[in-house]
Amino acid sequence: MLLPKFLSENEIVIPPILIQGSKLSILSLILSNIYWEEEGVYYEPFMGSGIIAFNIKPKHAILSDINPHIINLYRAIQTDTLDLTDLYEELWEAKRNLKHGDGKYFYEIRDRFNKTANSIDFLILIHTCYRHLCRFNSLGEFNAPFCFDKTRYLTNDHDEQGEFIDLVLKRIKIIQDIIKKSQYEFLNLDFMNILPMIKANDFVYLDPPYLLRNTQYFQGFTPEQNHNLTVWINKTPCNYAESNWYSDSVQINPLMKEFTNAKILKFNHEYVIGNGSGKTKHKKIKEALIINPRNIVKDQGLLKYT
Repeated sequence: MLLPKFLSENEIVIPPILIQGSKLSILSLILSNIYWEEEGVYYEPFMGSGIIAFNIKPKHAILSDINPHIINLYRAIQTDTLDLTDLYEELWEAKRNLKHGDGKYFYEIRDRFNKTANSIDFLILIHTCYRHLCRFNSLGEFNAPFCFDKTRYLTNDHDEQGEFIDLVLKRIKIIQDIIKKSQYEFLNLDFMNILPMIKANDFVYLDPPYLLRNTQYFQGFTPEQNHNLTVWINKTPCNYAESNWYSDSVQINPLMKEFTNAKILKFNHEYVIGNGSGKTKHKKIKEALIINPRNIVKDQGLLKYT
């Protein structure tokens, strides 16, 4: 059985791509409420960075995202077609060109990526764009702007030895090891194509774009799609967990009243929003983890919610 667990800081697997909306800050809270008899398949129809799956480490997983660049990256990692020597050299080239805050090189990489869809360019863009926005326009072109921060990542002027570059390669090798020890399949499909695959003894973790939170998502995500997902959750016999928001200072998420066969765990969470001027605000919300009531493990003292 896959038991609920908290992870110490040195146990956490951090993927090589950082994407806004990652569940890193609430990872242990989510994992402590996920429980199923690991007989079936683990599914993620909204894979994103993959941080939940790579920390659960299921034996058999089907991970999907509508964004082809995420899937192409992980397929390249899985099949050893991502050349780590080239990656190392390209990351150093980016560091040398970006460390003084000149965004010209970033936009050259962005233009090249929008023509070639190269996975190394994708990694560079995610680590140097504004707030790790994995954002695309209606033509499918990456359009997040450059962000210069001399204290972080590839633009860190204190990292003369390229420790962050070494860390990215280390994270890739850790992910390769996880993938190759088990059976993982990476799919570039809409979530509605994934849901019919899921059987009663499987587990699915869902992290859809949050309704009314102005979330940028590849090809968009509509209220109707949110509703369709909720309808499926109300009917499915499998164990599941969905991350969403419960309430903010203004309102309760209207989706919450649609869950008719679920337990909604609520906990306080703070996230940061910003604008092009570099100013940021800290917003407090109640995060929700929607789970099948059968997911709850009684008398273990692990459910951490308010």
